[in-house]
Amino acid sequence: MLDARGDHPAVAETLREASDALGEDIGRLIHEGPKEALALTTNTQPVMLVAGVAAYRAWRAEGCADPVVVAGHSLGEYSALVAAGALTLADAAPLVRFRAQAMQEAVPVGTGAMAAILGMDAQRVIEGCAEAARTFGANSGEVVEAVNFNDAAQTVIAGSKAAVEKACEVLKAMGAKRALPLPVSAPFHSSLMKPAAERLKEKLATTPLQSPRIPVVNNIEVQAESDPDRIRAALYQQAFGPVRWVECIQRSRRAASRRSSSAARARCLPAWSSASIRRWLPPPSTTRPRWPTPRACWHEQRADPAGPGRARHRRLAWHRRRHRPELAARGMKVIGTATTDDGAAKITAAFGDKAGCKGAKLDVNDAKAAEALIDAIVKEHGALHVLVNNAGITRDTLAMRMKDDDWDAVLDTNLKAVFRMSRAVMRTMMKQRYGRIVSITSVVGASGNPGQANYAAAKAGVAGMTRALARELGSRGITVNCVAPGFIETDMTGALPEEQQKALLGQIPLGHLGKPADIAHAVAFLSSPRAGYISGRNSTSTAACSWPDGLPSTAAGNGLPSRSLRPV
Repeated sequence: MLDARGDHPAVAETLREASDALGEDIGRLIHEGPKEALALTTNTQPVMLVAGVAAYRAWRAEGCADPVVVAGHSLGEYSALVAAGALTLADAAPLVRFRAQAMQEAVPVGTGAMAAILGMDAQRVIEGCAEAARTFGANSGEVVEAVNFNDAAQTVIAGSKAAVEKACEVLKAMGAKRALPLPVSAPFHSSLMKPAAERLKEKLATTPLQSPRIPVVNNIEVQAESDPDRIRAALYQQAFGPVRWVECIQRSRRAASRRSSSAARARCLPAWSSASIRRWLPPPSTTRPRWPTPRACWHEQRADPAGPGRARHRRLAWHRRRHRPELAARGMKVIGTATTDDGAAKITAAFGDKAGCKGAKLDVNDAKAAEALIDAIVKEHGALHVLVNNAGITRDTLAMRMKDDDWDAVLDTNLKAVFRMSRAVMRTMMKQRYGRIVSITSVVGASGNPGQANYAAAKAGVAGMTRALARELGSRGITVNCVAPGFIETDMTGALPEEQQKALLGQIPLGHLGKPADIAHAVAFLSSPRAGYISGRNSTSTAACSWPDGLPSTAAGNGLPSRSLRPV
């Protein structure tokens, strides 16, 4: 969680505060381990608390507004209380360590277990647990219960080891897609934790708590309590009661919609929740989410070839530059690249006063430079959410006259560099479980064009690679798409003789050329959270061309091919 923010002043201060409270160097434990020490629940729980609080404080230090409502999954509820000002970190850290120790001592290691049940609704999981418990008899002491309701198709069960194993067998027979044992040291949130909860109750009674300045939706009752004693009671019950996370999310979203616009929904649950919340995204809306502020990397590489290709490439470069201000206007912090320092300076100037937006020098054919730029962006901004692959050159000539150097140069820049840049951002986006990769192709990749065998091959290759990457990365919340510009209104098309213009318009059912802004809007949409279920798509931004039947479009949500759509 803190990999990208480890050197942030707010993170460093949080680690110092927690270290003072616990009497040991938490930062060193996190960075140096050993892993065996980190795996102990008495260390894991305080470290998770500190990481959540540090991430939240870094987020606030970047100028983000207070959330409308907060919630945290299980241990994350303590982080949420710190974020809301109900509990200080100095009090929370030792309290959480005490909680972990009490839980571990309540059930000896090896006698309890937990498992995640996938692909089955919660009520069926509850029924399966009851059936498994009955096989042991009423007085056996074997316990298995549904304890974490993480989403509609994922429920965690916990209890004694034999009962959990039996429940996994029963639930798989009932139709569960998977039953995965979890590597934990105790059956958290089950009734077997009641002795630990009683000890925690005594500790809570002596721990200072304030009324939270931000509503905190608790796990056990799905309520936002303001009375410190009721908060203590909820934390006590949570230790041996289920985490109703799906309901917490629903309650938080309702609270956000009542308090402000849907923009608040996206920032109500960012830094302090557990792994399950990282998969949650707000529903599409007319207001763009403001958390996190998207960081986009946009790059171009322009050629200046002699001959007919020069005018055509000027046209492509001109309308593609519209992407940068369009993305910046939608709240993204955009880093646009050029091959020269002068080009990077012009990009910076084009952004004007857009905070965080600037130009950078990059040769996309330099693999090390590309990786270094991506690393620098992530280090500076803490994340990278969008990559727009826009580099392109042309070396046009008839195939029989085309030299190997002409072929290689175009394929290296227009295809290989797209792969290289996409690969460079994958690790960061996979860790975030969110990302948007958008590449600029061309209708030439599907239709072909005399004198552009190299260019057409490269653009067709980008389209095929896009579909492959969409299948590879969809399960991590990353969408991969491309936009294929067609006939766009430029100086070049405006200079055509009237007869040629009429012939051109005759190929377009809409009866007019596209505008540069049309391409920019398409890229901006595919870069946004609203395009979360569009992946593997080559969007042809022209009313004149269509793709052949059978080209699959992979939906990121399920990985299944859907019917190919034709452009209007």
